[in-house]
Formats: sequence, C-alpha cells, structure tokens
Amino acid sequence: MKKTILLTAVVFIIFQSLAVCASGDIEDNSVFNDIYDNNTTFVSDIEYWQSKGVIEGDGFGRFEPLERVTRAELVKMAVLAAEKTEISGGAEPEFSDVSEDNWFYPYVKIAYQNKIIKGNENGSFEPDKYVDFMDIGTICYRAFQKPSMVSFFGDTPRRCDAVHVLSMFESSENTLIQVDGAIEKSFPEFGLYKTVSEALRAAPEADSEENRVYIYISPGTYRERIWIDKPFLTFEKNPEYRDLPNEVLLTFYYGASRNYKSYDNLSPEMEYPADCSSDEEFAKLVKEYESKKSLLNGKPYVKSDGYISGVGTQNSASVTITENAHDFIAQNITFENSYNIYKSDEEQEDIYEPVSETDVLLKENLDTKKRNEAWYQSAKARKADVTVSESKDAQTQAVAVRCSADRSFFNNCRFIGRQDTLYIKDKARCYFLLSYIEGTVDFIFGDANAVFNYCNIQSRAYPNGGYITAGSHSEQQTRGFLFYCCRLNGDDELSQLENSGKVKLGRPWKQGAISVFYKCYMGDHIAVGEDRFADMGGSKKENARFMEMSSRDLDGNYLEGVYSSYEYTEDCRYKYLNDKKYVSSGFDKKNNAAMEPDNWNPGKGIILEMFDDGEIVDGVPVWYDNNNEYFIPEL
Repeated sequence: MKKTILLTAVVFIIFQSLAVCASGDIEDNSVFNDIYDNNTTFVSDIEYWQSKGVIEGDGFGRFEPLERVTRAELVKMAVLAAEKTEISGGAEPEFSDVSEDNWFYPYVKIAYQNKIIKGNENGSFEPDKYVDFMDIGTICYRAFQKPSMVSFFGDTPRRCDAVHVLSMFESSENTLIQVDGAIEKSFPEFGLYKTVSEALRAAPEADSEENRVYIYISPGTYRERIWIDKPFLTFEKNPEYRDLPNEVLLTFYYGASRNYKSYDNLSPEMEYPADCSSDEEFAKLVKEYESKKSLLNGKPYVKSDGYISGVGTQNSASVTITENAHDFIAQNITFENSYNIYKSDEEQEDIYEPVSETDVLLKENLDTKKRNEAWYQSAKARKADVTVSESKDAQTQAVAVRCSADRSFFNNCRFIGRQDTLYIKDKARCYFLLSYIEGTVDFIFGDANAVFNYCNIQSRAYPNGGYITAGSHSEQQTRGFLFYCCRLNGDDELSQLENSGKVKLGRPWKQGAISVFYKCYMGDHIAVGEDRFADMGGSKKENARFMEMSSRDLDGNYLEGVYSSYEYTEDCRYKYLNDKKYVSSGFDKKNNAAMEPDNWNPGKGIILEMFDDGEIVDGVPVWYDNNNEYFIPEL
C-alpha cells in the first residue's frame, strides 16, 4: 500500500471569506449557534462579517466554521467584500461548467468582468473545487489590489480562517510595489517600476511585520546587481501570473576572480581620502576607504601591497541581503549567478582587460594631488587575474545570493550557480522550503543557522565530484545547516566516478562546521561510508559536527549505516534533528552565545499526512527535479 507525503505549502497572501448558503438568500441573520465551541477560532471576525452580509448561514443558524471552501463560495465572498459590481456592457463568462441557472452565476459574472477570475485553460471554472491558500491569495490580490499583512502556515483553509484573513485584508495598509521589466519606463506615481533596484530604492522602510512592504515582480529576466537592506520586505512573483510557468529570474554574472567596469555602480556616497602628508598614510586611508566600501556595497578590497584584487567571493553576489534586511521573504523567485554557466555579450563587454602592474600601483613617489589622480585612474583599470577570452573561463566562486538577514524565509525559490551558489552568513537564521539549489563546489556555505525543508539539492557535473556544504560555524554555535527530508540529485556523470571522487555532503570551512542530513533521499552520486564528508585545509571532518542518518536512496530504500563525527544521543537529536526548534533562537554575536528563543519558525504549520493512493493531493509538490517537475517519494 503506497503512502505519500502531503505537504501543505506556505503562502504569505491572504484569503477571502466565503458564502455557505447556496441559494444566496439570507434566511437567518441571527448569530450562528455553532461558532462558540473550543474548536472555532476568530469568532469576532465571523460575527463581524455576518453583520456585513458577507457570510451566510445554512438557514438553520449554522455556519460550519471548520468546513472547507469551494471556488464558487470564494468568488461570491470576494465580490461582496470588495464591493465589486456588474460592469454595464461587460463580457459574459463562457465557462463550460457555469450556466445562468447556477446560484453563483451573478458573482462569477461580476468577478469575470472585473478580471478577478480567468478560469482554466480548458475553458472550465471548477466551481465545486476546494481552494487552497494560493487560490485565495490570487483572488484577493485581483479583487483588492493590495497585499496582506498575514502569513499563513498550515493546513487547507477553513471557514473560520477565511473570515479572519478577510478582516486582516480589509484593514491592511501595507505598501505594494510592482516590478515589470517589459514596460518601457517606470511609473513611480503608480508604484510601478522597470527594475528591481528602482523598486527597492522607492520602498519605504517598514518597522514591523504589520507594516511589511510587498514587491510583486512580473515574470521575466532581471539582469542587475540587487542590494536589499530594508527590513520586512517580501519579494514574490506577481500573483496575477501564478498560473503561468514563466519564472522571475534575478541574475548577474560576477566571478570572484574577475574585475568589471560596472563595479562602481553600487558605490555608496562616501568621501574620498583627504590629502595626506606621506605615501604610507595615503595608502592606509585608501585601504580603509575601499575596505569600508567593500563591506557596505560590494567594492573591491585593496591588498596590502597596494594592488587591487578581483571582486572577491562575497562581492560576486547577484543578490545581497544585508543584516539590516531582517525578516526578508522570497516566494516563487529564481536567483542566479551565470558566471560559471554561460557568458552573455553584456558580461564580455564588462570585463576589464589585463593591465600592467605599474598601472595599478598606489605607492608612487608623487605629490598628493598626483597620487589622488593616480589612484583614480588605477581604480578604473582593475587588474584581471585571467586572460579575457570568448571561451568558457575556469570555474571560480560566483555567488547567486549572499544573505546575512536574520529570520529570512525562502519558499518555492530556485538558486542557480556552480561554485559558492548560496552564501548564508553572519549567524543569521534562514529557512528554505520547497526550494531548488544547485552547484558543484561548496554551493551552500557560511555560518548561518539554516533549515532546508523538502528541498531539492542538485549537484552539477564536476571532475572531482564536488562538495555540497562548507560550514564556517563557530564552536559556540550549536546549530548550523539542517537538511530535513530533502532530495539529493546529481548529474549523470557524477554517478560514474569512483566512490572517493563522488560528491561529499560537506567539508569544514572552519573547524566548528555543522551539517546535518536527516531523513534525506540520496542519489548514487553521493560518496558512501567515511567518504560521505571530507577535510578542508587544516580543518578535519572528524573534529567538525557532521551527521547523516535515516537516509534512503531515490527509490525509498533505507541506506546502511549512519555517519556522525560525534556520539549520537537524545540530547544531540533535540539539538540537531528537531526542525521545529532549529531556528527558534537567534545568536548574539557580541556575547558569542545563543539568545533567548523568539520561537520564529516559518515551517511550524508544515504537516505530514499519510495517504494510500500515491497521488499528489491538491497539486501540492514536495520536490522539484532538475527538469522542474514534481517528485514525491514513497515512505
């Protein structure tokens, strides 16, 4: 008997209230008599929306608050709550399963005319189909044209949930900004921008979850370096296009060993070093100046000998999410660094040609004015480490996302790159759900406290197999990377390697590294036995905190053995294998200790239910494979 996982996806957007009385007539406007038991929540919201005539009973004083909601009921409530009316001369809906005799026809007609609903590709509407939170969010966005302050993590929506969300939606004053790369120019007066960077500059700085700012991005490719440094921001694929397969791709092409003409684009306004009385003092100030820019906005670092290096690993990031941007959320977004994958004409034009060492020397025996001019010219002629060629460059570090933001949540996102794809650092808490991450070497690295839940980890072809993680956690940290019920795929070439040359689950960038793989499904591209993990420089795997247990192959068969670099105990299980507690406490970097729990856990409503039929229930995926297709393993 087959059993599969039903994973109810999380969605930040809100839900519309629904009608219960199929006739559409209110026969009993008294308070419902079935909403006061202990299982019903949001009673005040139910009472409020009943008084407004938005929700109706069954004519016998019952609301049935724990029942589910159909598409027809949802549309009726969306139309009533948003106070939408029929458009004179508007088009008639032509759904194959909707007729004028249906009780819900007037509401479907109004919703269709107001572009709240579109129907399915086959011409149907499916009025009796139960809705999920994605359906609700899409209908709400189209009806009200504003986002919600509510995040839902849990099971399919109940009626009592619906009316509560409706209250939140009605009172929401959150900022909504839209990005569409297809438009010719931005329209700030309408909150519509052509680039993501423009939208970020225009976004207000929210001071709480209640004032969260939403940036809805239309499908398309956005080739720009993105710098996110404002809290309580949500990036999401515009719900208007949720039914389209087209992705939102945020991409750029910086490689760590390269230098680029466009590198000054993100420079903050800073004062250039003043005149100095000596070459030594000038060189020191220049180094501090450039180092500060590097920390602030991705400027290159000046080496001690006065030469300018490549952009470096952290500054190669296509998208940077700073510590200031805590409580960041991304949903249905693809992040990419294309450096090791393909070379665009724009990238080729942007690379600096190699120049002679004398062109970049800072320590010249000139007067102060000439020294300043020499520095300015050298900054415009970065020294490249490799020869510019039309051929593919040697692989180097190229980060797609660098995230230092505490309480960051990525839902149904994709991270595309090769070496160093995802850099999560500064001991931030990050949660990745239903996401896809690919790479070759150390493509998930840093010192963050991170959970990867129901993610697809794809190792791409690499001659020496490669490594998935490279943790740099401190000895004081008790939690690092937890991969819980993830699927580990690999390109076919990797399975042909000898065991010692296959993909390793991780290696310690620093000795305190923590990488735990629990209840994961692993392909035969992963090394087995003692080769599961590897050393890195002077850091030894046996002294790091590595664990892998309860693993299965891709067919669902248990794999033999448990690898652990420390003794397995019940206390260890609680610390390292409890995904519900894994990100509940932040880390105080000043005092180098865990903070008191704030119980942050965006996966708290993720539930596992066992089914016999082996079908995807309500179309909810668990994993993506490399072809962006869904995969659900048997248990």
